[in-house]
Amino acid sequence: MYKIYPKLVLWFFGLFIFKGILNAQFSPGELAKVHSFLEGTNNCTQCHEVGGKSLSSGCVECHLPIKMRIDQNQGFHKDKQEDCGKCHPDHNSREFKLVHWEKGEKKYDHLNVGFDLTGKHKNLECRKCHIEKNIVESSVLNWVKKYPNEPISERTFLGVANTCSGCHEDIHRDEVSQDCASCHTTTDWKESRESFNHDLAKFRLTGEHKKVDCEKCHVVDQLRKPPIMQLTDLEYQTCGSCHTDIHKGAYGNKCETCHTTEKGWTESLIPFDHNETEYPLQGLHFNQDCMACHKEELAGLLPSFKQCSDCHVDKHGGQFSERNDKGACESCHTVGGFIPTTYSFADHDQSRFKLDGSHFAIPCVLCHKPIEDGSLKNYAQFKWAVLQCNSCHTDVHRKQFTQRNNPLLCKDCHTTQTFLMAKFDHEKTNFPLDGEHINVSCTKCHLPEKDWNGNYIRYEPIPHKCENCHSFNEKKS
Repeated sequence: MYKIYPKLVLWFFGLFIFKGILNAQFSPGELAKVHSFLEGTNNCTQCHEVGGKSLSSGCVECHLPIKMRIDQNQGFHKDKQEDCGKCHPDHNSREFKLVHWEKGEKKYDHLNVGFDLTGKHKNLECRKCHIEKNIVESSVLNWVKKYPNEPISERTFLGVANTCSGCHEDIHRDEVSQDCASCHTTTDWKESRESFNHDLAKFRLTGEHKKVDCEKCHVVDQLRKPPIMQLTDLEYQTCGSCHTDIHKGAYGNKCETCHTTEKGWTESLIPFDHNETEYPLQGLHFNQDCMACHKEELAGLLPSFKQCSDCHVDKHGGQFSERNDKGACESCHTVGGFIPTTYSFADHDQSRFKLDGSHFAIPCVLCHKPIEDGSLKNYAQFKWAVLQCNSCHTDVHRKQFTQRNNPLLCKDCHTTQTFLMAKFDHEKTNFPLDGEHINVSCTKCHLPEKDWNGNYIRYEPIPHKCENCHSFNEKKS
C-alpha cells in the first residue's frame, strides 16, 4: 500500500496540472460574479465567436436594453456594439464589477448620455439617482425581472428618467407645469422665490406688491406633507380678495379709483380735489395725511368738521367754554398754524386784565404757564378766579403788608412801569417823616434780613424810638 500511495499522489497531481493547462488553453481567468453561471468551456460560444477570442453578438442578445439603445441609435451605447470588451472586460475574477471607467466613475462625463450635471447635481453620488425606484424604462424593468436573483438594479445605470420628477417628488401635486426649470434651478431650489418672473403669471406684481413675501398671498398649506404654498386657484380679481375693505363697501370695489400699489396704500393716492367737498383744505390742512382725519374706524363715513374740536384736542382744557363764542378756536388761531396766535393787545384790553406798562414786553408764556395742580394740570392757564399781582408775582415782602388791619396793595407803592417804588406816603404810617428824616435813605432804616427763602427788606414792624436807630455817641458828637 505504501508503494501505491505515492503513485496515486503523483497521478492526481498530474491530472490537476493537466486540467489547469487545459483550462488555460480556453479561459484566461475567472468570470465576474454576475457571469459565473457561464463558467465552463461549453458556454464560451455564448459570448465569443467560434474559434476566436472576439466577442460575438451574444452580449447585446442578452443585454436587451443595450441592444434597444444601439438599434435606436440613442444613449451612450449607440455606437459601441462591436466594442463591449473595451469597457466591460471579463475573466478578471469574481470580484470584478465588469465596468472599466477610463477616468474613474466619479469623473464620468455625463454629457455622454445627454444629461449634463449642473449645480448641486455635480457633487451627488451616482447612486443617489441611479437606484431602482427611479428606473422608469420598461426594457430595463423587464430585464431586472428576468434575473430576480441578480442585483441588476443595484448595478445598472440604465433606465432612469431624465426629468426632475424622475428623482424628485412633485410637491406641487400637478398644480403647476412639469417644466420645473421654468421656476427652479439646480443651484438652489428656493432661488425661484427671487428669480421667478411674476409677469408670466396671470397676476402681475407692481409697486409694493413686489416687496410682499410670497407666503402673504400663496399661503402655506400645513396639512400637506411637506407643507407647500398654494400656487394656483387664488382669488385676485379685486383688491378685496386679499385686502380688507376698511370703507366697508361705501365706495364700491374699484379701489384703483383712489389707490395705487406704487408707494403704499395711503402714500400714492391718486390726486383728489378736496375743494369739491364741503370742507376745502387750507393752510396746514392741505398737507395733512388723509388718515389723520379719515380714520379707519369711520369705515367710509365722513368725519365731523363743523368745529375745530371735532378733530383737535382742546389744548386749553375748556377754559374758554364760558365765552359767548364757546371758545371758538378761530378767534385766536388759524389753519396756518396753532402759533403764532392772532390774539392781539386790543383783544387783551377786552379781557379782565388790561395790559399796560412793562406788561407789554412780557412774552405770553411767562404769564400763561402750565397749571401745576388740579384737573387741568399741564394746560396753560388762561383763567384766574382772582386777578391780583400775586396771581403772577411772588410777594417779595413776605406778606408784611397783607397782615395789617388795613392791608396795602401792590399798586399803593408800585406801578406796572417798574417794580422799583414809585410812590409811598410815609405820612399814613405810624412814623411820619419830618426834619432830617425826610432826606434819609430808606435803606438806612429798612435793613435787609434773611430767612429760609433768601434776603428781603424789613418794612414792618420797625421800632420807632430814637435809641433804636441813634446811639449815645452819635448824639454827643
